[in-house]
Amino acid sequence: MWCTRGILFVSIVLTACRSSPPATSVSLAERKAEAVRVTVVHPSIQTVTHTLKAVGSFLAEDEVTISAEVDGRIAQIAVDEGYPLETGQVVLRLEQEKPQLEVARAEAEVREARANVELQQVTLQRRAELLKERMISQQVYDETAAQAALAKARLERAEAVLRLARKSFKDTTVVSPLNGIITARHVAVGEYIKAGQALFTAVKTHPLKLLFTLPERFAGEVHPGQHVTVKVKAYPDREFTGRIYFINPQVDPHTRALQLKALVDNRDGRLKPGFFADVQLLLGTNENAVVLPQEAVVLREDRALAYVVENGSARERAVALGERFDGKVEILSGIRPQELVVTSGNYLLQDGQAVTVVNETGHAGSG
Repeated sequence: MWCTRGILFVSIVLTACRSSPPATSVSLAERKAEAVRVTVVHPSIQTVTHTLKAVGSFLAEDEVTISAEVDGRIAQIAVDEGYPLETGQVVLRLEQEKPQLEVARAEAEVREARANVELQQVTLQRRAELLKERMISQQVYDETAAQAALAKARLERAEAVLRLARKSFKDTTVVSPLNGIITARHVAVGEYIKAGQALFTAVKTHPLKLLFTLPERFAGEVHPGQHVTVKVKAYPDREFTGRIYFINPQVDPHTRALQLKALVDNRDGRLKPGFFADVQLLLGTNENAVVLPQEAVVLREDRALAYVVENGSARERAVALGERFDGKVEILSGIRPQELVVTSGNYLLQDGQAVTVVNETGHAGSG
C-alpha cells in the first residue's frame, strides 16, 4: 500500500514539472511586455560633406642651386642662410663697371654701323638714278648695292653684340628663381666667381609638396585637381589648402596603399619641409543627408542598429553609416526622415519591445 502511494506521488510531481513552461521563455515574454522608457527624435536633413582623412608629410626634395651666368667679382650679397626668398628677388650683385663699359662700347658701334647704313642707302639711291641715265655701269651699281648690304649686316652684328653686352650687365645682378628659403651660402664679398659656380643653395617652399597615402579601396574616388585641406601641429588653429597633382599609378604591394602628392599654398612660409600633416580630402557633398545624433546608433556584433517607434513598440533597423561630425552621424540607409528614432534607452531594447516615449526632442539638428 505504501509503495502504491509513493509511486503515485512521484508521478504527480513529474507531471507537474512537465507542465511548467521553460524559465527562459517566461523571462523573454516578460521583458517584451515591460515597456522601456525612451526618448526619440525625428532625423534632420542636412548638407553633409564627404571627406577622407589621411596622414602625410611635406617634402623637401625641390632643392635648387643658385648661380650666376657671368664671371665677375662679388660686390654685394643681399641674403644669407635662413633668409626667405621670392621669385625675382635680388640675392647677389657682381661688380658692374666693366660690363657697363662693354655696353657703352657696343652702343657706340651700333651708332656707327647705323650711320654707315644710312650713308650706303643714300649712295645706292643716287647710283640707281645714275644707272637709269646710263651714267654709270651696272657693275658700279652692283658694287654699291653690295656695300649697302654689308653695312646692314654689320649693323645687325653690332646690335647683337649690344644685346649680349646688355644681358651680361643684367646678369651681374643675380635673382632668386623660386619662392623658398636659403639653406646654404657658398661665397663671400670680394670673391671672384665663374659662371655656373654655386652661390647659394635654396629649398622651394611655395607651393610646398605634400605626400600622403590612402587605402587602395579609395583609388576610384580620387583624381588630380581634387581639393585637400591640411592641418599641422605647429599651427593647430589654422587650415592650409592645396590640390592633388599626382596619383601614383601603382599601389604599394606591401602596404596596399595608394600614394598621392598635392601642392599646398605656402605664401607666408609657415609650413616647413618635413612637417607631418593631417590631411582631409574632399570627395563630394550630400545636400539631403539623413542625420541622427550618434547616441541613436547601437553597435552590436559589428552591426550598426537603430530603433524606431511604431505603435508603441521598438522596431530594429540595420543602418549604413556615413560621415560623423559634431556628435552626429549621417545615415546612408535604413531610416526614413519622418520616423521617430530612439536616442536613449535603446541599449535595453530588442525588436518588438514595448516602449513609452517620455519626451520627443524634435529634430536631431535642433539639439
